[in-house]
Amino acid sequence: MRAAVRALHSPGACHILGTGDACSVVGAALANGALSQALEYDDTHNRSIVHMSSPAVAAALALAQTRPVRGRELITAVALGNEISCRIGSIAPGQFHRRGFHPTGLFSTFGAT
Repeated sequence: MRAAVRALHSPGACHILGTGDACSVVGAALANGALSQALEYDDTHNRSIVHMSSPAVAAALALAQTRPVRGRELITAVALGNEISCRIGSIAPGQFHRRGFHPTGLFSTFGAT
């Protein structure tokens, strides 16, 4: 178990898109998710107002660099992550924005997981 955890956090295991940089799986997921949001490469689920794909794709791509994954499995992981984020985000449409919270940060973590 410890060896698996070390492998996931080892420097240089995963790539940050658009750069030549490599970092840990967690670092790559964070950097790629943040970049996609910052560059406005995000979509929106209208009912939940969640930008679901950026976190799901970033997490799935980072993990896919640490183990053998077929394209179909990667696409399925992203689709399931998006579905989870949207369904959880739809529990109270618009209420989180009214209270000063951004639904993407609240709900896409579940989808990315």
